[in-house]
Amino acid sequence: MSDQEPTANPAYQKGFNEGYIMMKYLPQLAEEISKGLGDSDRSSGFKDGKAEYQLEKAKEHLPSWLKRDFTKKDVSNDKSERTKGKEADRDKE
Repeated sequence: MSDQEPTANPAYQKGFNEGYIMMKYLPQLAEEISKGLGDSDRSSGFKDGKAEYQLEKAKEHLPSWLKRDFTKKDVSNDKSERTKGKEADRDKE
């Protein structure tokens, strides 16, 4: 097994890049083109690239607390971290 990421099909990758760039600079044209595409690797890549750009654009408008990656473990969300402050307050009493 190699440590490198698997490479995408060149036709899919080219379509993905075209869809992403076209959606960024010519969104109306990208929408029209995607309606007429078939089921090739390149057209699948085009549609996925277009969707990726839309997803990234939507994330820009989110508040910062929604932009973080919730799949990573956050130490401050650990129960032991949250209860430390409560235990310290009890000791003071």
